[in-house]
Amino acid sequence: MILDSSFIIDLLKGDERALNKSKDIGKNEIIKTTTINSFEVLQGGEYARKDEKEKINRFFDNIEIIDFDFNSSKKGGKIHSDLIKNGIEIDPEDSMIAGIALIHNEKILTKNVKHFSRIKDLEIESY
Repeated sequence: MILDSSFIIDLLKGDERALNKSKDIGKNEIIKTTTINSFEVLQGGEYARKDEKEKINRFFDNIEIIDFDFNSSKKGGKIHSDLIKNGIEIDPEDSMIAGIALIHNEKILTKNVKHFSRIKDLEIESY
């Protein structure tokens, strides 16, 4: 299961829903994230206090991070292009994350169901 940025941020902030969900997924799933999600969280973390930055870095030190490789970029590019052709817009980063998830046969845990639900064949879980 790929943890989306929205879940990671909520988890690091101590959001009760995210904390409860993390207890459930740790039992049944191998948790991962992507280089795109790590970028999103780390760039936002640059505005954080030193102790918060350390917490973010510890989190990423202890989770598998899937790269945005060429196959993922082909899949993500097609997803994004198809959505645009159909008049549907989502952030390019979300198309990239979806490309990674589909190539690796992973579902995404996110609060951003509105955007990800527009992507065909993508399995989504929320909290």
